[in-house]
Amino acid sequence: MPSLRSTAFAPAVLAVLLLSGCAAGATTAAETGEPAPKPTEAAEAPATAPAEGATEQSVEEACALLATGVQPFVEMSSDGQDATAKAAQDPQGTIAKIRGVADTFSASVDQVTNPEVLPVATTASAALDSYADALDAIIADPLNADVAGVAQEQAQSIGQAFSAIGDVCS
Repeated sequence: MPSLRSTAFAPAVLAVLLLSGCAAGATTAAETGEPAPKPTEAAEAPATAPAEGATEQSVEEACALLATGVQPFVEMSSDGQDATAKAAQDPQGTIAKIRGVADTFSASVDQVTNPEVLPVATTASAALDSYADALDAIIADPLNADVAGVAQEQAQSIGQAFSAIGDVCS
């Protein structure tokens, strides 16, 4: 007989599925099947203040960095049923994967210096971190978690954040 705690993981798995599906629909053109733009050499350089006389990072360069950084999230989100099954079998592993995706995106955001792109990129990075924190909380106390409320809130937050990136990067 399954324990009450393991049965309670089902809503957490549902949250993973809901968040992945909703957030995936709101991300940039990288999800449309088009190849992600390749970052230029300037975009691959670590984020530092531009040297005097140097050109600022363009919107296109910044967006190329973000497209590369969001790719692991896109791939994770497109796993569909496989992601749900894996989350049910290994919730902590799923959280670790989500944290890894958030860290990868954050590393891309750290390279963005464009003043138009940086605010929306920072917001999206915070939304992914919040997503991982919310799922951690659900898994830590699944019996008392407001899974539907958390799923809706996180999906909306991630969707809005990545839509804002899409608006700036289109």
